[in-house]
Amino acid sequence: MVPVGFLPRRFSDHQRLARIVILPLSAANTPNQTECMNQLTRLASLLLPLTFLLTGCYTTIQAPGAVGNVVDAATGAPVRGAHIARPFVSGGLGGRMGLPPEGLPAITVLTDKSGRFNLPPATHTQIAFMILRNPESMSGSFTISADGYATNELQGIATASAHWRVNLGQVFLKKQ
Repeated sequence: MVPVGFLPRRFSDHQRLARIVILPLSAANTPNQTECMNQLTRLASLLLPLTFLLTGCYTTIQAPGAVGNVVDAATGAPVRGAHIARPFVSGGLGGRMGLPPEGLPAITVLTDKSGRFNLPPATHTQIAFMILRNPESMSGSFTISADGYATNELQGIATASAHWRVNLGQVFLKKQ
């Protein structure tokens, strides 16, 4: 057998790879070995494209995000600097599927001067078979708090059509 660098150009890359893997450089090229190598080359040329079609980068949703507007319950004025938090989400055997064993840490965002907030969903991208799917919907709970106001705990359901964010709408906070 000829070293790979010296194979004629008529061989494709996967045929060259099959020749490297199947036969060592010192092997004799008998008709049976040649036929076997041709069959393996055909098989590799079918499986390699199929593998590329069935795998790829896939993003899973681990926890939903939230969008909304925080306002004062008495005046209707926007509450600037309110804290919107998604609590710790446990992983491992007792937690939600698809989460790391250590779970997801709590995350907090602040409202802008108009009282609006946008807490992004927790995502994870991996190379996987394309048969994996996200659920139809995902529930989430959120805590909304601000200095001088009582804390609100809200729950909702996020879907793919809502970009995996729970729409909390107007969140009214009462002064303490």
